[in-house]
Amino acid sequence: MSNLAHKLSWIAAVVILTAVVGAHPAAATPHHVFERVHTISFHFPVAPGQTLHVTKYFTVKSLFRHPARAAIFLTGPAFRGNFWDIPVEGYSGPEMAARRGFFAYTLDYIGVGKSYLPEDGSEVNYLTQVAPVRKLIDFLRLAFDLDTVDLIGEAYGAEIAAELADEPQRVRSVTMSVVTYKNHDPGILGFFSPAFQSFLLGQPDGYWFSDFLALTLAHTTVQEVRDYVLETQPDFYPTGPGLQFWDLPLPIIDAPAALVPGLVILGEHDNFPAPGDPEELVADWGGGATLVTIAGAHHVPRIEAPEIAAQYFEALFDFIDP
Repeated sequence: MSNLAHKLSWIAAVVILTAVVGAHPAAATPHHVFERVHTISFHFPVAPGQTLHVTKYFTVKSLFRHPARAAIFLTGPAFRGNFWDIPVEGYSGPEMAARRGFFAYTLDYIGVGKSYLPEDGSEVNYLTQVAPVRKLIDFLRLAFDLDTVDLIGEAYGAEIAAELADEPQRVRSVTMSVVTYKNHDPGILGFFSPAFQSFLLGQPDGYWFSDFLALTLAHTTVQEVRDYVLETQPDFYPTGPGLQFWDLPLPIIDAPAALVPGLVILGEHDNFPAPGDPEELVADWGGGATLVTIAGAHHVPRIEAPEIAAQYFEALFDFIDP
């Protein structure tokens, strides 16, 4: 089949899928037909009896972009993949990427949501997620004739993305936000108390019901965004990502080993990284990196006020798709 015929067959499939699967909910906002976002969710096998729950976002523009581009959005440890896909205009990263002609992907990590749940969640950490994400990348590259993919990581997701930054045959770039490199700010060390460690260690089967959404949403001003997060993200999550604070020493990120370009996005008032820590990450990044500070932002800029979220996504897309 010729390349053109292959793409035309995909367009026919899109028409069918729109009826069967449906366009993305946020597509109620008027957009040109070529920018209408479609989604498909599937279970991707990563080991015998183990699958990742993945959602793909694409448009007709995605099918015709040459060379094809793809981006994988990786969130924090106590969130599902759809935390990136907030159905409010200006707040869905995968949708924005798809409208620009990317194939965009979110996923539930191993131990989260609809993905495989290990018997002991305390044994899950960012390192155990790297191999499944790598397998997903290899599948996408082969199935959709992709050269490399862009990784957009937030917190835990930034650690996973950085672990793949020395694989330029797979990864084109790495974007990191809400990330600690060498130093924790002294002001947050009290949060990681012996009592909290004992609490995590005592959770049945290594899973706990995370109750930090109030902190996550502390600077979110759009009620529809708040409602969506509070409706979709409460769940039981593995304790391992929390326990890695004690189990894995800093620096978690091996910045000098990176071989692809990096972008670090920092909220101006985020008090989790120690002063100077993001600058050290950028200076040490082996593939060359840039730091963008979002004025007025706090811990999670992309879910804050519309003008702050817009700055975040402008920085992201100026980097991966200038």
